[in-house]
Amino acid sequence: ANTCGGCKSKAYIGDSFDSNSPCFLPDGTLNSTYCRTSFDCTYPRVCMNHICIFPSKNCTNQCYGHGTCLFVDLNTGLSIPDCRINDEQCISKCHCDDAHSGSQWCNLNRDELELKKAMRMQAIDNVDYLMS
Repeated sequence: ANTCGGCKSKAYIGDSFDSNSPCFLPDGTLNSTYCRTSFDCTYPRVCMNHICIFPSKNCTNQCYGHGTCLFVDLNTGLSIPDCRINDEQCISKCHCDDAHSGSQWCNLNRDELELKKAMRMQAIDNVDYLMS
């Protein structure tokens, strides 16, 4: 929900699974290009400490202010210190505070989440009733 699909072609760099990360063509330049500002870098690289680098992945809406954005290695499932947008082996993921746990992006508190679940179950029951 509210997520774009993966990159359509292997020629593009980006996530191959559903995400909101950008897809882009490799430009053949190395990350070590000298820069003074991000305008000196080839998109989507940014200037950090005078070197053009790929930025870190973001969490959806910064976890709505109800959690912390973490990076996870897809091979091990372990938390890692950083995950760049050109790395398909990791994801950004919200770790929600207790009041918002259970929602993927920390956008719903427990009462709102339970209400959505109840409404979904009611809709399923209504379709089941109509089909019988």
